Amino acid sequence: MAGPACAARGPDLPWFRDATADSGVDFEFVSIDFRGGPVAVVDTDGDGRLDVLAGSRAGGLAHFANRGGWSFAGDADEVGLALAAPVNFIAPGDLDNDGDTDLVVASDRILLYENLGDGRFAPAPGDLGDGSRTEHVLPVDLDGDGLLDLYVSNRDRHDRERSRNRLLRNRGRLVFEEVAGAAGADSAGMTWTASAIDIDGDGDLDLHVANDTLLADNGLPHQAVSDLPPDAFYRNELAETGELRFTDIAHALGLDGPRSSMGGLVADVDGDRRLDLYVTDFGRKKLFAGDGAGGFAERGEELGVDGTTRSDGLCASPERLASRDCLLLSWASQQADLDLDGNDDLVVVSGVSVIDGPPPPVLVLRGPPPYQPIDAGLGCFEGHALVAGDLDGDGDLDLVAGTHDGPLRLFQNQAVAGGRALRVALAGRRSNRDGRGAVVEVRTTSGRRVVRAVGAGGVAHSSPPPVAYIDLSGGGAETQEAAESIDVRWPSGVNQSLTAPALAGVGDNMVITEPEP
Repeated sequence: MAGPACAARGPDLPWFRDATADSGVDFEFVSIDFRGGPVAVVDTDGDGRLDVLAGSRAGGLAHFANRGGWSFAGDADEVGLALAAPVNFIAPGDLDNDGDTDLVVASDRILLYENLGDGRFAPAPGDLGDGSRTEHVLPVDLDGDGLLDLYVSNRDRHDRERSRNRLLRNRGRLVFEEVAGAAGADSAGMTWTASAIDIDGDGDLDLHVANDTLLADNGLPHQAVSDLPPDAFYRNELAETGELRFTDIAHALGLDGPRSSMGGLVADVDGDRRLDLYVTDFGRKKLFAGDGAGGFAERGEELGVDGTTRSDGLCASPERLASRDCLLLSWASQQADLDLDGNDDLVVVSGVSVIDGPPPPVLVLRGPPPYQPIDAGLGCFEGHALVAGDLDGDGDLDLVAGTHDGPLRLFQNQAVAGGRALRVALAGRRSNRDGRGAVVEVRTTSGRRVVRAVGAGGVAHSSPPPVAYIDLSGGGAETQEAAESIDVRWPSGVNQSLTAPALAGVGDNMVITEPEP
């Protein structure tokens, strides 16, 4: 329950408990400025359990192996990930399509670690360039060859060229080459994240690039002006031309408004089975709802996900709500059905908006739309990274949060006893092995349809696992459902549909393999 210094935003529903102390995870983020450290959650050793990685801006990389039973062991030295240099971002991905997870670490240089097949890593040869200004690395197959390329997002307030983004094309065998001018997608804005979404349905992946213009949006009419580039949205021309090049169509889509975009979460936020773009901001958040025809409509306020201000302490005073120091400076967001009631929820973590300000509340919005704020037991802290995943294998989603200067925090889900979620992992053949960029749609026996984007990126300081979670409990053990059909739209363009008897007897963990060419 929230105290006076951390006022609740809605009903007290203690879905989570801080179980960091029980986990064996012991890591402190140390920052050098206002930016937070990175978090990644992925199965690095292939044992079916999600491991946790974290990095500190002041130096240090940690790896916590999941031993089961909510027990984690720090073993970075043992697995070959000892690194004392600053860590800006961690991007997992099967870069050589050999069935295990490799790592890209943005440090003073961009480092590549090859997974040796058993969860141990070795530095890969080659120099991927300067990583000192890198804020995000998106593993994504942009040229359609079945290999994950790397879109590198950079941010430098004082040097526009060092702030220019880069595209590293995967040539196989962990060899990358830089695409000159990033084929037109080398935004020179101050980029926090990039995300992949096929907006026009032509079978190739387009890019949303979240740029920081250092503006705040208090939700009131204003004519803000910035000399910094706004968000970009790069349409991939591969399907039409056969060549890898991009055209910025952000203005035509209404996505280039002046704002301080921190991330672009790709998810079906409005529940219409079309992918949307949820953009975290300094102040009012934006929901660009996909219209199914290659466009977007902004619906954040309408659906209750704009989350502009904090409401605790002095900010509880109505006349102060629009002041800059009461705005939520929001970073990472995650959408998932956290209470397993058949409706997706939204969680957003925020940093402080003024130096030495009190830690802000975690914004938890309960679905269905219009979303309603609740107090889910997460309290107040200066959060930058956020990942949802089933850490203890009990069928519901837990949370891993990265703070600014403070501990890595693990929150165990206790919302529903006896809940059940279907976990769908992908194994690409023509597509990249992880299936990153795929869209999964599940129809349940009750008629619900749930859409998930796999590995789309766009979460500030965070790398969620490339899996899809779908609630099958319908609110409790007495209302268990089953998957009636699963459709996968693979990055290769293949559309795969699974129905009975292929789904008969499927347990809570499922791997879908892409059909042979």
